[in-house]
Amino acid sequence: MSGRDQFPSLVQAFGPGQVPGEFRQALYSAELEVDLAAGVDISSARDTSDLAPSRGIDLVSKQLIAELHNQKANQTSVGRASVNWHAFALLMSCVGEGKAPPASLMRLIFECLDGVDGKPPPDVCEKFGWPSVDDWDCWDAVIQADAKAMAATGSEATERSLANLTGVSRKTVNRWRQAESYKSRRSFAVYLLSSQKER
Repeated sequence: MSGRDQFPSLVQAFGPGQVPGEFRQALYSAELEVDLAAGVDISSARDTSDLAPSRGIDLVSKQLIAELHNQKANQTSVGRASVNWHAFALLMSCVGEGKAPPASLMRLIFECLDGVDGKPPPDVCEKFGWPSVDDWDCWDAVIQADAKAMAATGSEATERSLANLTGVSRKTVNRWRQAESYKSRRSFAVYLLSSQKER
């Protein structure tokens, strides 16, 4: 078989669903380097019996997050394609191991997608019926306070009391209360609170 005949299979190793052996070796080497630096005995075989992905995936994910933060701080996109490819390869390594990706890798993927904490894109909010909210922690706090009042008294809290409890303006509380997603989440919170009382 000629080199030309073998070439397609080598290329395939870099496509979707395939991770080159050299990349897997790099992950294992990352583990060994950390173990050596920590003085861990590396003479015994690596234990892969647990359900967690290899530590190399976690280590490399954290390194790439730091690299991505550095790129963003320097306002440069040089090397961004490399970080994105590594994130994909790390995820495929998890798939290959049949294990869930670690939190560090999920964070890396989120940042590669330019995600912003607590702020899904407007079209996603529209698709799932979520309101346009600037601060989801405040949104949740208002719902929880409202639900507690309803579970305790049977009626919703006043906008003034919710504003005083959460620091959210009465105008914003009023706007949020009009959303169906607010009402459904509040109903579910009341249900959970009522269930706890009955125990």
